[in-house]
Amino acid sequence: MSEVAFENDKLGRKAIAENFKSILLNTDLHVISVSAPWGGGKTYFIQNLIKLMENDSINIL
Repeated sequence: MSEVAFENDKLGRKAIAENFKSILLNTDLHVISVSAPWGGGKTYFIQNLIKLMENDSINIL
């Protein structure tokens, strides 16, 4: 059984990820940057975005 995306989301990032997912699935862009200062939650966001999109036809590397 896979983990639930944004299960411990204390900062409400799931809503942002849902919007980001919609953009990713409806664009022809090939590179997108996630920018934030050190400790800003980039790794947490991307790891959970991957979980959120595990059943969609897009590769996140």
